[in-house]
Amino acid sequence: MNDDARWGCGPMDGCASTLDPHTRWLADPGPDLLRVPVGHGPVSADLAGHLVISGPGGTALSRSAQAWLADNYSPDSVQFFVASPGHELIAAPHVGTALLGPDLTRAVRAIDDELWRRSRLSEPDPALVLVFEEADATVAAVPGLLDVLHRVAREGAPLRMHLLLTTTDPASLSTLPAQRLSLDGRGRGVLGAAEFEVAALSPEQIAEISYSFLHYWHPVRSLLDPPDGLTYERLLVHEQPANGEILLGVTQSTTLKFDFGTLSHVILRGAVEQVRHTLLRRIADVYGPAGAVLVGADELDRVKPILLARLRNRTSWQGPELFLVVEDADRLLELADLLRHGSSIGVHVIASTGDHPLLRELPEDDRLELRANPGGRAEYRVGSNRGQAQIALDVTEPVGELGSLRDLPRPPARELTAVLGRTGIADAVRLDVTTHTWCAGYVGSGKTTVLRRIAVSLATRYPPETVQLLVAEYDAGSLAGLAALPNTAAYLSLGEVPDMRRFQALLDDELRRRLRLEADGLLAGAPQLVVLADGPRFVHAALPAFGKTLRQVVALGKRLGMSLVVTDRFDGSGEPDFAALEQAITTRIALQALSEEQLARYLHVSTPPRMAYTIYGQAYLRVGEGEPRLFRFQPVSPDEFAEAASRVRGPAVRALPLSPPPGVFGYDELERQGDCAGLPLGTSGSGPVGVDIEQHQHLLVLGEPRTGRSTVLRTLLRGIARRYTASDCLVVLLRDLETRDVLPAEYVAGSTCFEDPGEVVTDLLGGLRRRIGNAWSGPRLFVVIDDLDRYSAQEDPLAAMREVLPHAREVGLHLLVAGSGGIVMRPEVADLMDLGAPRLFLDEAPHPGTAVGELPPIPAVGRGELLPWKQPVRLPWTR
Repeated sequence: MNDDARWGCGPMDGCASTLDPHTRWLADPGPDLLRVPVGHGPVSADLAGHLVISGPGGTALSRSAQAWLADNYSPDSVQFFVASPGHELIAAPHVGTALLGPDLTRAVRAIDDELWRRSRLSEPDPALVLVFEEADATVAAVPGLLDVLHRVAREGAPLRMHLLLTTTDPASLSTLPAQRLSLDGRGRGVLGAAEFEVAALSPEQIAEISYSFLHYWHPVRSLLDPPDGLTYERLLVHEQPANGEILLGVTQSTTLKFDFGTLSHVILRGAVEQVRHTLLRRIADVYGPAGAVLVGADELDRVKPILLARLRNRTSWQGPELFLVVEDADRLLELADLLRHGSSIGVHVIASTGDHPLLRELPEDDRLELRANPGGRAEYRVGSNRGQAQIALDVTEPVGELGSLRDLPRPPARELTAVLGRTGIADAVRLDVTTHTWCAGYVGSGKTTVLRRIAVSLATRYPPETVQLLVAEYDAGSLAGLAALPNTAAYLSLGEVPDMRRFQALLDDELRRRLRLEADGLLAGAPQLVVLADGPRFVHAALPAFGKTLRQVVALGKRLGMSLVVTDRFDGSGEPDFAALEQAITTRIALQALSEEQLARYLHVSTPPRMAYTIYGQAYLRVGEGEPRLFRFQPVSPDEFAEAASRVRGPAVRALPLSPPPGVFGYDELERQGDCAGLPLGTSGSGPVGVDIEQHQHLLVLGEPRTGRSTVLRTLLRGIARRYTASDCLVVLLRDLETRDVLPAEYVAGSTCFEDPGEVVTDLLGGLRRRIGNAWSGPRLFVVIDDLDRYSAQEDPLAAMREVLPHAREVGLHLLVAGSGGIVMRPEVADLMDLGAPRLFLDEAPHPGTAVGELPPIPAVGRGELLPWKQPVRLPWTR
């Protein structure tokens, strides 16, 4: 290529040569790298000293200079940052960054970051030419651009950053220290003191040069990429976050920021130390010592009551935001309910941990997940949004002062009321749901209407973490719609005895759960449980013990956060348990009484209030010893119910199901602890505990009712299904009310519930007798007897099988028997003990303070001792 061709002074054939791109470029000529031809003579301009071109044809000359550099030098020597209001740019691998139209606003941040990045390099990067077409218009449109161009002009040369600007208004850039090249529009130009004839590549020649790069790619860094090692201070120079925003870094197109008012938790993985430091620094800056408290894992136990109090009093909590910094999510298991509400109660987790099940259960759109790499590069995800970011690492120490727990205020107790109706035109009548209520009336008087009114009012006024509902009705269907309310934890129809038993079991278990919470100091965080029971007298008729359960709820409810709203067609006279229950409930609602005498009886007043006539929707409310108050209640309208059913309050939109106490573990967790070398029973401090059914044929489970006997049997049955196939064993379930749904149907050879087991036992004995004395093959047989005390001497299945007990090992028979401690006095049970059957004695220690009047104390559940080894056992939750 001759000199005239190189300088644009003659034929231009050589400028767009078809050389192989890997060998086409000249070596870097050092100081002359950025000397580009601009006119005949030859005349050149050195972009190392920056250049401002003004006048007609400036854009064409600028693009000619870019094409000439691209044709002669590799992207390893020179690169371009191009900003243009239009859309016509040269196509060359040297262009690392191109900003067009609206994107021009990003120029200030990109150039400033590059200045900072290059100032930290130990080895120089390729020369970077910053090309601005119509720079005067861009400066007018982008605040701060002129200042950053001045910085490049003053400081850029040592950093190998250089300006190539075109302008139609030279005065707008008159203060910029740079060379000036003026064009007159008639082919003449002035550079400094020299006048010359302008020479530039034609558009066709530029296109030919661009076309030669069609199949060539070269790695060139974009200035839109975040600079390596971005610091927190540098981030705040360019980004002015709104109040409350947590700004962490920059992405390809925007910034990584969020607000703890709408996003609750941050989960960190990978190289988390510096990223966590930045996060805490920003929290300290946003909230200050009065607005945020940092809680480490070692303080978690101490602050649980405070945290759970916030859960109970969500709508009225006070005090700073609480940030829990943990590395072991297992420490948070007892706070799972609380974490689901996050920002709505000002509690946030910053977890440095792996994929823990608890963290996966948190709503995806309520948590930010960051996987950080060394240097601050990170992948992030919020809900379905994913991306990459450069975290602005904070290198200062310390992080900054956050608040102390010493002065953290406890939230005040909150009134919980439901609107029952109105007196006159406007005055609302409210029911305190923290107390118990007896609602009495005859058929058609509106009892279920009142229950629906209470439920919808509570769902409208309070979130599920403050008030939850347990709805049960004897007449199926009238209250079934309440299951759609977000506050409803459970709905039961009580038409069948098993459903009645489940209702009683739910109440018993909830009493025990709250007693455990009370013992652990965590009861303040539990929501108020309002039990809406329509027609419980019918349940009591089928299950006499049910009346005692309701009396326990009334006796302990104020203390444990449980309350009853009971409806009945009669007063409680005639049945001792219900009479005592009615007398203990001091809030009364009387609906459409047929006589003043009945009204007086319902309201517990000696002189009845006068009712001139009976109107549907009219009722009296009496609280304690106060005067009865006449009010009108209205049915819940469809629109009102739909609004209550669709209420969304933060991440938690549904009440949590009634669940085991914190610290109670499940069967799946028991299995994860490893093999117990037999059928599992539970766990001890050193690992899982089981019974070797190959060595010990039988097992006795001894304890008082509701101490966990059926839980043990369910655990054993689940172990049978995992240890044996259906072809290896068959199971007979006697009194299967609590065990019927544990095993797949193919395992069950026979079952009974309340009926006489005689027929099933007869068939069973026939098969076993045929096995005696014969070399039999086939499945082993498990006979599971729950609640042996319930069988009379004539129905006792264990007595009927007494003849085959000595041959149990020979015929493959295993007996799993549960009952009270008194069954050991039965001869057949004594036979089992003589055969060496292990015994699991369940703990009968009562919860303190639960013996009320003539009611016995409530026994604890979930613990026992396995004899003869005296092995303590903790039972899994297997409902």
